[in-house]
Amino acid sequence: MGKLFNFIGRILTLNILPGAYDMVRDTHIKGNHTIWFIGWIISPIINYFFTLFINIVDFICIFINWIPIIGDIQKFIYHAPDIDQQGYDAVYNFIEPLVGTVHRNWITHSVLNPYFILFVICAFVIAFIAKFIPVVKYIAAFLILMIGLTFVCHLIADTMPGGWGRGSSNNFSKIHVRFWFIKFQLNGLFTKLWLYINALIAGVSIKSATEIAAAE
Repeated sequence: MGKLFNFIGRILTLNILPGAYDMVRDTHIKGNHTIWFIGWIISPIINYFFTLFINIVDFICIFINWIPIIGDIQKFIYHAPDIDQQGYDAVYNFIEPLVGTVHRNWITHSVLNPYFILFVICAFVIAFIAKFIPVVKYIAAFLILMIGLTFVCHLIADTMPGGWGRGSSNNFSKIHVRFWFIKFQLNGLFTKLWLYINALIAGVSIKSATEIAAAE
């Protein structure tokens, strides 16, 4: 019976579709609420729609991955929040003395991520140029949207861990704030809020660039 419900759940969330990055691999629709009772009821509903959205984006990303260079950029932006786990990353090694190396880092898992900022700047530049070129502007708008959404989806997926590790001082589910001598971690509720807010800001910035490119 459990396998049947799991299969039905995969169909309802479109998790049966192939994905470029398997974005929801470690996510859980239930069991990660932060407010008792209310969260226990509402959280799975919110997580369902987020999971559905992420699976659709993940599926479309497969086709973008086939495009030389563009596919590599998309993959890089999707994994950008996790540069706090990559000691070889030049940019992160530069800012590491200030923000620390604990995963999930508050800088890398936000719109303050250096690579996301660079992408947004490039997206607006390309959008301003592309809007004067018929047909190309729609292609540019679509690619900007989809590449940017991979970053948004990464942040949203991180709001759906198996649990928040109550009592753990080094739980990967939570956002860790490191700035010089300041060191603390957000609890599950504030971690979710941090990720939701930054996903929203990221989405709005990408939407703005997309609208500029596609403007008549």
